[in-house]
Amino acid sequence: MNNYSVIGKQAEYFTVSSIIGEGFEVFSSMTENSRVDYVVLDKDSKKLYKIQVKTTTSIRNGCLQYHIKKSSTNYTYRYKDGDFDLYAFVYLPTYEIMYRRFQDVKSSNSIYFRIEKSKNNQQKNVNMWTPNTLKSILDEIQQ
Repeated sequence: MNNYSVIGKQAEYFTVSSIIGEGFEVFSSMTENSRVDYVVLDKDSKKLYKIQVKTTTSIRNGCLQYHIKKSSTNYTYRYKDGDFDLYAFVYLPTYEIMYRRFQDVKSSNSIYFRIEKSKNNQQKNVNMWTPNTLKSILDEIQQ
């Protein structure tokens, strides 16, 4: 297992621990080529949510960058509507998670989240890093 795989697994296990801590049930994929990392059961609503975990470990130019496609040697897959419901973006150095609905992420390769305001104070079309909980995003979805 290469270092990227270890970092990815660390973020996945942290995410699962966090989700369980919020009172949800979590089920994992048994294969590496699945488009879903975890399925979460909301015990109250009895609904299932498919989650894809993405990880980064560094800040570049005031931003966190996440690669949002599945790839390995000789293989690239760009996620499509219906593959999963939520991204769990993990910033590993601070153990923070930000959940976003699949349809709210408008990119096919990478997405950037600013952790600080830009020098020119641009706000339009800027994704700010705002960690949240799974419960908070599901409450948003169910309204």
